[in-house]
Amino acid sequence: MTDLFLNRIHYPVTTLGPGRRVGIWVQGCTIGCDGCVAKDTWATDYTSPVKVTAILEWLDSVDDVTGITISGGEPFQQAPAVAELLLGIHEWRAGRPIDVLVYSGYPLSLLRRDASARRVLTLCDAVLTGPYVARRTTDEPWRGSSNQRLVPLTPLGEDRYRTVPPDGPRLQAVQDGNRLWFIGIPNPGEMDHIADHLTKTGITYTTTTWRT
Repeated sequence: MTDLFLNRIHYPVTTLGPGRRVGIWVQGCTIGCDGCVAKDTWATDYTSPVKVTAILEWLDSVDDVTGITISGGEPFQQAPAVAELLLGIHEWRAGRPIDVLVYSGYPLSLLRRDASARRVLTLCDAVLTGPYVARRTTDEPWRGSSNQRLVPLTPLGEDRYRTVPPDGPRLQAVQDGNRLWFIGIPNPGEMDHIADHLTKTGITYTTTTWRT
């Protein structure tokens, strides 16, 4: 079974797509968008591969899942492994209306020129494409900048993503032991504002993923 280089996996995620979702962040990205808030997912000196089967087994432990969001990192730089994962997800969801949204920093036109990337596109319900461009701010949900495109690819994707959801939180805070991390798409400068607020309230931190 194929290895996938994984940064983290979490449930529930409520800020990267509709409903209660499984979030899967792959490790490794060479695009390097200026202002990216997940620089900890960039490194490509892969040291902790995870079997795709292990991720699929973990999915059996979660209930009430609306969808799955795969981000990173750059999922399409591990396209064969991601395709294998998506095939397993298709079997796991077994006809249930659980949508799959995949993020990519590449434009859709470029993805469609690559056979491995096209395979991934056939296996997800929607894709959100394009690099993050800090100066192109947007209020659109689930996007970091206005150039990014959210493209439904299946009838389920059309149903989930054809309408704009009501305004809701853009960030979700998760505490894991002595680690605090945030899931979602922050507004420009929001992470630094949060860090400053934590400092003023007496909470200290040693590293941040957006300043790595």
